[in-house]
Amino acid sequence: MRHALSCGGTAGLAVLMLALSHPCHANGIWVVPSVDPGAVTLTAVAGADRSSTATVYVSATPLVGAPPPSISIYSDVPWLPLPETVPNYSFVQVQATVTGMAPGTHVGQISVPGFGYAPAVCTVTLQIAAFPDAPAGSWAWQEIVACADQRIVLGYPDGLYHPEIEVTRDQMAVYVARALVSPSGDAAIPDPGPPPTFTDVLPDFWAYKQIEYAVSQNVVQGYPNGTYQPALVVDRGQMAVYLARTMVAPGGDAAIPDPVPPATFPDVPDSYWAYKQVEYCVGEGVVKGYDDGLYHPEIVVTRDQMAVYIARAFELPL
Repeated sequence: MRHALSCGGTAGLAVLMLALSHPCHANGIWVVPSVDPGAVTLTAVAGADRSSTATVYVSATPLVGAPPPSISIYSDVPWLPLPETVPNYSFVQVQATVTGMAPGTHVGQISVPGFGYAPAVCTVTLQIAAFPDAPAGSWAWQEIVACADQRIVLGYPDGLYHPEIEVTRDQMAVYVARALVSPSGDAAIPDPGPPPTFTDVLPDFWAYKQIEYAVSQNVVQGYPNGTYQPALVVDRGQMAVYLARTMVAPGGDAAIPDPVPPATFPDVPDSYWAYKQVEYCVGEGVVKGYDDGLYHPEIVVTRDQMAVYIARAFELPL
């Protein structure tokens, strides 16, 4: 009873009963903290100084007596700077300082302390994209970040990723070669010895080293005329072959297990040239079908899609 009276004084029976049902701070004041909403998301692009902003409403309400004019507010991460105190019952703008931070998802907390109550907390999720044209929240941004972090994908000289560009056979070989040596990048791919495997991929070709390495790992093959045809686009059937062989490298097609019938997709029957590789990718969770129940092996793969497939194939952390 002594604690209740010290907190409530002579404020009456209602305050006394409220006091008996709550813990009491040493100074005799209960303060109920609040942060609304309880979670916000900030977005940014690698290389930027600051993130987007969000607004939270903070307050600290005593159970008895007048509310304090200002309250303390805290951040548990250095990238989320906050003032030491803010006006009570106010809106606070939240913005992250992201200079030098790596792309990906970062999580911090804003807290308002209470007396006799646990602090009120707002979880702040900071999403930093690797490229401006693959922003946080876009469908493949996390996989693109993961591939960039592993030095599997790079951007263009304009600083963009260009997720809409179709993947060609030379680019595909570069993707899988880097994936096999990730996260070390091109520097870990050995220089090939002479002579060149293909008549149209000579030592001065931009992807010569990666194509030759993919050949040595039994991932890529050429055409009957001795060419590689690096400029040809890669469709979903071919993509499955590249990735299936990469996942079992250097074992080649012989290391890919024969699928158990029936076929997963009506448009990839057991007579289809890449049936085994498509089924292997399905079994490994790399590829899925479309809403119509088909695989559509004829659809050409774009750079955003390829990042997703590679992230799944190599189980890259997102």
